This record gives sequence, structure tokens and C-alpha cells, in this order.
Amino acid sequence: MATLEGRAAIYISKRFETRQWDFEASENWCRVWIPEMDLGQGSRGFELWSIYNPPSSKEVPSALSGRPKPNHQVVLAGDFNLQYPLWDKFERYDRRAEGLLRLSSH
Repeated sequence: MATLEGRAAIYISKRFETRQWDFEASENWCRVWIPEMDLGQGSRGFELWSIYNPPSSKEVPSALSGRPKPNHQVVLAGDFNLQYPLWDKFERYDRRAEGLLRLSSH
């Protein structure tokens, strides 16, 4: 496995053998894919992202927006630095958060 320095992390339990999952990583995000995870209701596969979006960026990372629509469960977690009333305690709005909303309905 490669060792990368970055600002995002995901912990994988030892219950999952390394052959059961795959990962990608960059400085500001990491992704874990567990293809054989059975989530019930005929759904297989699970993808988890941990993302740090620097405040200077103010956009959805291109690693996310450039991917095809998944046919499995995906969870995006992290610090996006994109304010929107649905998740901002002070109900701040940044129009660039619309890209994150579009991605979540993808």
C-alpha cells in the first residue's frame, strides 16, 4: 500500500481483510470501495469518501464531479467549506454549494 500525506482519512476495521476493499487517495480526499458489502434489499457495494475542501477552493472537488453516476451506496463525509442553510448553523449561503447539492442528487 502506498503511504500518502493528506488532510482526509478513513479508518477500516480489521474485520475487513485488505483483499476485500480498495482505495484511492490524494492530498485532500480519500475513497474506500468495498464491492462485496451486502447492504440488504439486493444492494451490493459501498463507497465511502472523506473529503477536505480547502476554504480557498470553494468548489466541489473535481474527483467527485467527474465520476459517472454510481449504482451502489455512496457516503460523502468531510469538511467541504461550502456554506448552505441546510447544514450551516448560521444559515449562511454560498452559491457554490449548489454543486454539492447537484452531486448528492446524482
